[in-house]
Amino acid sequence: MTGTPGTHHIPHSAKLYIVIATVVIGAIVILLLINDDNFSFTGAITGENGKIPIIAPLTTTGAAVPTGANKAVETVFKNEVDKGGKDVNLGLTFSQIPEMNIVNAKDIESIVLEFTADAGVSTSINVNEDRLELTDLQEIKLEVREFKGNIHVAKHAEFSLDGTARQIDVNGVGLHSGKEMKISLRDLDFNALHIKEIVLNNLQLPQGSGSLKVTDKLSYTLEDDSMGIYYFKGDVDITEGSSDAFVLEGEARGISANGDVLSLNLR
Repeated sequence: MTGTPGTHHIPHSAKLYIVIATVVIGAIVILLLINDDNFSFTGAITGENGKIPIIAPLTTTGAAVPTGANKAVETVFKNEVDKGGKDVNLGLTFSQIPEMNIVNAKDIESIVLEFTADAGVSTSINVNEDRLELTDLQEIKLEVREFKGNIHVAKHAEFSLDGTARQIDVNGVGLHSGKEMKISLRDLDFNALHIKEIVLNNLQLPQGSGSLKVTDKLSYTLEDDSMGIYYFKGDVDITEGSSDAFVLEGEARGISANGDVLSLNLR
């Protein structure tokens, strides 16, 4: 006896899943079309000028993240910040001095370095290839105006630079040559450092304490937090031995603070 092949029906539950999947995919496509380059899967709290922080929930610390994954996440986040991020006013006081290495800095308005003279100071500062003699001075204030070049700040308050400047003042006495002057100094221990109008990229701050203020919308107390700032333009003040050793005042983009209490991302 020959049987007639039966018709196979798709179960009702499977049809429902297909419909739901189609709706979800369609919604994602619509969101992508609406948001274009500014699309993000992360939620945002919007406000005046769109400059409001994103505060993520409590995070669990202690789990090691593979280096490759870290770099991938940082790359994706940085690309998003560079493409769609907005600058916000930033005020930061921090207890730790971060290491900073700035290559090919341009148009720094002024660098003021305060330090105490010792037997080795005169050998560490050179202007137009000549040694700057400071042996008769104790407290020294060196001001470098309109600087272009390389800067390095070590965590233990050592300062190096190599570049050119329009004007150099020592304790209020100006050195003039009618053109840009070459200046270099290496690993100079300082008491205070003030830099006006500098651009910093990918600044990483070690664990420390202090306070963070973003626009007029957010004030945050930092307690054993590490921080990252993808872009900053403004003033830097460093005071060796102070509880507020590192101070920033200016505009920033792409700020993150991670501690035991919360994780904060602002973009």
